[in-house]
Amino acid sequence: DDGSGAFDTEEYDIEFDRVVDAVEDLEMDPTGEEPIDDALADAFETGTRIEFPPGDYTVAEEPPTESPHNPSRFGLVGIGESHTDVQFHFPNAADQEGFWFIYQKGGEDIILANFSIQLTDDDQTSVSILLDANDNGIAVDLEWLGFIPAQEQSAGSLLRMNVDQDNGASTDGVNVARRITIGRQGSYLGGHESSTNTTPGTTFMRHQPTHIGELRLEDVHFEQCGHNAMRSTNNDGVVTVKGGYFLNCDVSSLRFQGGDHPTKTSLIDGAHIEHDHSKLNDTGGTEPHQAAGIMIDTRVGNSGLTIRDCDLVYKDISSAP
Repeated sequence: DDGSGAFDTEEYDIEFDRVVDAVEDLEMDPTGEEPIDDALADAFETGTRIEFPPGDYTVAEEPPTESPHNPSRFGLVGIGESHTDVQFHFPNAADQEGFWFIYQKGGEDIILANFSIQLTDDDQTSVSILLDANDNGIAVDLEWLGFIPAQEQSAGSLLRMNVDQDNGASTDGVNVARRITIGRQGSYLGGHESSTNTTPGTTFMRHQPTHIGELRLEDVHFEQCGHNAMRSTNNDGVVTVKGGYFLNCDVSSLRFQGGDHPTKTSLIDGAHIEHDHSKLNDTGGTEPHQAAGIMIDTRVGNSGLTIRDCDLVYKDISSAP
């Protein structure tokens, strides 16, 4: 599913106090010539949904990460027919350790929907989103367009959605990542960091040790990740995977444990995991390292992961050392 078709905001039960048009109401530039930072910061408040008409929007500055503003009932929603109709552009970040677009720690009922992150053509720019909502943080129909560089050019992972006890969250919290697409244009295949490998690839999604709730990963398309495509280890939270297509992910496609949740156990249901190196896209001159599909991690003793109705397909791994 490429997320095509106009996005239906009524599908998600979040009540907003106001809905504003990014161009007509907030005077954001849809041509990409003028940055939208000031207008975005002014409108970034509880109860507001910002709707973006098709266009290109330039973000020049990161949000505050030391003392972030964390509204509830907030949304950034593209209103094009496809998630690629609305694209956010960022500075060349080759001289930075990644660039944060959204940095949300806490809050509830937040939706990011129907737009794309454009990584430019320099093969070194990396842009990340932190959506650590305490409950009902929703990321849906998003795509990272362009080449995914090495981890040293990133914030460590591209999409983080912890239900984090450090933000005041409880085990009841649930965040949802639905139809997220990353890696279709290729990525740096760096493998896992070690004493002999100091330039690992970038993880697409990763949970911190303080994740205690549930993340639902539904119908994602993760292709050619240069590390673990989804990693959740050393925490008590759970991950529920429904469907999804994972192709040529270096190290592993899914790496996590059963969790130590009071009522839930991690689940992988109906995922398609494939390794076919004849389908590799741009690798930046690197080669695949490992070809694990599902890696079960029990270092904190949280066992009991359930796996069912999955396809693990190995067609061509001739490029792997």
